[in-house]
Amino acid sequence: MAPFLLSQSMALLSLPLLVLCFLISVLVVVDASRSSFSSSASASTDVVTSLPGFTGPLPTRMWSGLVESLPGMHSHYILAECTAPPCATIAWFQGGPGASSMYGMFVEFGPLVFKGSDVKLNVNPYSWTHLANTLVIDSPPPVGFSYCDPAGPSGNGTSCGPWDDASTASVNDAALRAWAKRHPQHAANGLIIAGESYAGVYVPTLVKRLVENVHDPPPFKVLGAAVGDPCAPPAVCGVGNAPLFHVLFAHGHGQMSYKNFEAIMNACGGLSGLARLDAPSRFDGCGDALKRADVDAGKVYPYAEYDDCNHAGDPFRRRRSLLSEASEPRQWFLRRPSIVPLEEQPPPPPPFHAYPGGVASGGAPCGSLRALGAWLAEAETKTALNVPATSNFFECDNGGGFNYTLSEKNVLAIWSDLVQRMPVLVYNGDTDPGLNFYVTQNWTSKGIAGIVEREAWRPWTVDGNHRLGGFVTRYASEGAGRFDFATIHGSGHMVPAFKPVQALALFEQWMSNAFKRYAP
Repeated sequence: MAPFLLSQSMALLSLPLLVLCFLISVLVVVDASRSSFSSSASASTDVVTSLPGFTGPLPTRMWSGLVESLPGMHSHYILAECTAPPCATIAWFQGGPGASSMYGMFVEFGPLVFKGSDVKLNVNPYSWTHLANTLVIDSPPPVGFSYCDPAGPSGNGTSCGPWDDASTASVNDAALRAWAKRHPQHAANGLIIAGESYAGVYVPTLVKRLVENVHDPPPFKVLGAAVGDPCAPPAVCGVGNAPLFHVLFAHGHGQMSYKNFEAIMNACGGLSGLARLDAPSRFDGCGDALKRADVDAGKVYPYAEYDDCNHAGDPFRRRRSLLSEASEPRQWFLRRPSIVPLEEQPPPPPPFHAYPGGVASGGAPCGSLRALGAWLAEAETKTALNVPATSNFFECDNGGGFNYTLSEKNVLAIWSDLVQRMPVLVYNGDTDPGLNFYVTQNWTSKGIAGIVEREAWRPWTVDGNHRLGGFVTRYASEGAGRFDFATIHGSGHMVPAFKPVQALALFEQWMSNAFKRYAP
């Protein structure tokens, strides 16, 4: 299949469900005459001319505004144009459910990102705008600055009624169509639908809806789909998994002694026994061996094994149990903590915690969520982003604070269909404990029908030499599509935040259909 339409600046790559919800409210007088607050605004009224926390001209053209997705529902979007247009557009959905895509734009891959707790935006040399237009949408309403009538912009988390996976796909479909109508020149080169974590459900259900609507096709071509560290119901992010892959992860990352590992192998029937969901109760002593290893392993941040930030007061800084109950959702499978409002945040970390593990070793700067939360609370930010001054910024990762039902029962069947139609990428940070790469490698290799391995597991590199990006397994499909599973070495859950160089290289190589080999 022909490579995607890329920007012309590839040379830059050679450089070098827990519940925590909030509303950020600022009470100010509303200027009802501002047409830019209307979902019927034009692209010209959505232009972003400057952003608080950044001095000087923006590094690329940006737009921000509200589009009417479904009747009475208004979806907030931000678009950053690629540096060498025309380009395809990467349309990003953050996951959660209930997480804001502002995290993606302003912490992970946008042209301007926060790099620590200072409320200051920095030019991102590894922005995805070097590859494509980047579009983020906050979904479903009222996530982020999206909202519903009659409650309006100041509505709370339940102001849009109940949601499930099907209705979220519907509103995302409508939001993309409305955006494409407002930005036809950007939509003309096609969209790659992407996201992370619970977007492992958002993305395939949305793409399925788009490509199967033959009676009312979307005003753009869907070029491909990509998901990072993804949920894949029913087994992943739904009900519990067998202990096997979590034991392998803990032992392989130095979190479990060989003595405990050997005790588990002996008590739990070896690898085949641990692969059983009922292993802790089926084998005498298995549950006790797992509990002992779990206690001895201590606690780590469930989104990044080697995270070294100060998470005082953060309930997410705890490791999940190695045990698994078939009837209980695995809350720790889901993504990151929510963007905590400033008044609820713990004191800043000590200076020596400024960079977890050191940026050079792949750590992401501490405090970026703190900075983003403070920035979104500013009245100047709302003005700059063309949203009503009375807007509540609602962000409730993992589905709390609004009514969301996880309804998709078999996303693997959807992926099995999509890989026949288009390029699909599933990637995983290999130091993500919650949605670990063993789990993702398993379902991608065994759960997707109609694909044949064409390149076995091998290194992929950033530079075509020895700078390791991770590992890739490539598959051919029976149809016009293709499928790639890739790991990102040393990355936690939010890959573009932890490994921005590798994330940019990964997408460039996938979009070009050419993963660089290891050649020392």
